[in-house]
Amino acid sequence: MRATSHGSLARLALAAILVLGAGLRVWNAATAFVFSDERHAVSDAFALASLPAGDALRFLRYHPRDHLRLDPATGALAPWSDWGKDARLGHPCLFDYVAGVVIRLVRPGWPEPALLLGRLVNAAADTVAVGLLPRLVGQLGGGTACGLLAALLYAVFPPAVTYGSIGNFDPFLAPLAVLLAITLLDPRPGLGPWVRAGIVTGLLAAAKQTGLLAMVLVPIARSGQRGWSRGMLAWGVTSLVVLACFTSPTAYLDGLLHPSHEVGRVRVYGASKIAHQLSLLYDPASYFYLSFSWHGAPLAPLMARSHYVLTPAYLALFAIGAAAALAGRRARELFVLWGPAVLLLVAVDSSLFMWRYQLAYPLLCAGAAYELVRLGRKAGVAAGLAALALGASVLLPQRAGRNGALDLGSLLLMNPQVPQPQGRFRIVCRPAWSFERRLWLPAGEYDVAVRTTGPLPRLVLDGRPVDLGPRPVRVELTGRLHQLRLSCSAETTVRAIVLRRHVDEA
Repeated sequence: MRATSHGSLARLALAAILVLGAGLRVWNAATAFVFSDERHAVSDAFALASLPAGDALRFLRYHPRDHLRLDPATGALAPWSDWGKDARLGHPCLFDYVAGVVIRLVRPGWPEPALLLGRLVNAAADTVAVGLLPRLVGQLGGGTACGLLAALLYAVFPPAVTYGSIGNFDPFLAPLAVLLAITLLDPRPGLGPWVRAGIVTGLLAAAKQTGLLAMVLVPIARSGQRGWSRGMLAWGVTSLVVLACFTSPTAYLDGLLHPSHEVGRVRVYGASKIAHQLSLLYDPASYFYLSFSWHGAPLAPLMARSHYVLTPAYLALFAIGAAAALAGRRARELFVLWGPAVLLLVAVDSSLFMWRYQLAYPLLCAGAAYELVRLGRKAGVAAGLAALALGASVLLPQRAGRNGALDLGSLLLMNPQVPQPQGRFRIVCRPAWSFERRLWLPAGEYDVAVRTTGPLPRLVLDGRPVDLGPRPVRVELTGRLHQLRLSCSAETTVRAIVLRRHVDEA
């Protein structure tokens, strides 16, 4: 009776976590503004609804190579250059097949209803990844509580919520990556695990070129298995057959060898590039505008600050988990759960966004949860508190950069009650709204400049107005903690705020 009750509670807890994860993703899908890449991805899905079946399938199957652009309103196909646009990277189209079928059934209008529908398809796919994590942790040998912790970590991980609910190709990678990890950790002999790994590998490759990481993971993770050569053959054939169901293999290969955009070229990045990509993930200001980004909404302050604190805290948890797995010499776990993140950092350019790493996020959450539980209650709680302390550090008074510039993205996140346009790193506020932020600056004389378009804003430092003009204004600050307040008219756009230490030219 007790075991049955325990199982029922675990199922109820998982159901609650799924509702939470799905709710956050649907909420974000309904509130985040539309990014240009989403129009590209969802318009491709419209092929199944706006073109004859043969033309639609041909368009999607040869998309990685030919990569024509579809006009959803007319069904016209043409090269991107005919639309006055630069070439985009051709993608395999698993998302477009699934979203296209849903669009064909629902028949939404274009663009807003169709874009929202594409986002909801992705939110559902990413929620599936949440539900699969307890099984993955069970394959590692973790208990029920550990599996629920992994699901909860992924359900509320800000980048996963953000990128798991916009109309891009990457959300389909998350549940497939979890399924692949489950398969790779399957200890049973025979060809069954190899064939299942082949099915998932084919689907990963059909979702996005990033999924080709499975080509590295599978042979190494299952090395040492009896019948490895036969298994590899079964895996390779199965992967190719599944991929061929969605994409022409020749078009796929041609798109890899001759990508239609520079970002698709294969390369290996050095330490400085990897550090830069990690810094982007550490700083939610670089991507928060894609998540709950309608500033001025009632819950915007809560969502902004949770993003700003939780994302750096998660990075600390991931580092703690990786270090614990390394110290414990758990090679299989390290390779299956942490290996994809390493491969992505080394070989995939995150651009300004982190959605290309969606494949690794659920695996990292599973690894962090597993290691936290293994550390024991006291050590695990201490690790969690240390991670939260690191995350909360971003709420401390802001420091100016070496050139004296303040981070406008940080200012926006500290003042999410101010409505924003669909853009980044600009301050445009309604009359009577103001931005406030604590600053950490040594005492001394400073040259203050604000670069704007439109009327000059009103700047107040430590309660004293600063008379701004076309040239920097000198002010004297005492102490080390200072309060900055900025207010402007609706016609003003603030592009930079600079407080540079004054140097006497004499």
